Amino acid sequence: MLFDEDGFSVPESYNLESQEKSKTTVNDIAHENIAATRIQTAFRAFKARKVLRHLKGVSRLQTLTEAILAKKKQASNTLTNLQTWTKVQAQIRTRRKHMVEDGGIRRKKLENQLKLETKLHDLEVKHIFTLHYFF
Repeated sequence: MLFDEDGFSVPESYNLESQEKSKTTVNDIAHENIAATRIQTAFRAFKARKVLRHLKGVSRLQTLTEAILAKKKQASNTLTNLQTWTKVQAQIRTRRKHMVEDGGIRRKKLENQLKLETKLHDLEVKHIFTLHYFF
């Protein structure tokens, strides 16, 4: 006669069934373990693909950001060069203007000097003429 955990008598046929149940339970547990392992593996693969997709997105974002920053830097350098070039051109224009103005002033001085010399010459001629006329 067999007794269960509580001390009650159990028929022997029950004991055989429990042994078969324990055998099937071991097989079921093995199948459950395999299934759990497969589920965990699939879930880990899913999470890994999700992280990889996220990293690819972050990588694309970094690439785009770097490209945008490079373009901004290039635009900034271009503007700086244009400003410098504009300043140089303004300086050249100013120098040319001063050269023209200085040339005009010199020309006026020469004209005035020539006029004065002409007047002086005329006065000398007049003076000489008047001196010859009286003598």
